[in-house]
Amino acid sequence: NKPSADVEEGHYSSFLCQLANASYRAGNKKLEVDAKTEQFTNDKTANKYLTKEYRKPWIVPQTV
Repeated sequence: NKPSADVEEGHYSSFLCQLANASYRAGNKKLEVDAKTEQFTNDKTANKYLTKEYRKPWIVPQTV
């Protein structure tokens, strides 16, 4: 079966939801995003809402 969307397209779609959630959790601030790093540039504490600390053995390496 052919997928209905490319995996990269799926990533961007879900990332938009993550950005909205992080903005809400950060107090509905206007946040600026660096598209290359996928990190907020004007609120470092809001970046913590983009991921979480995983427990071993289900970890995500810093570099893939």
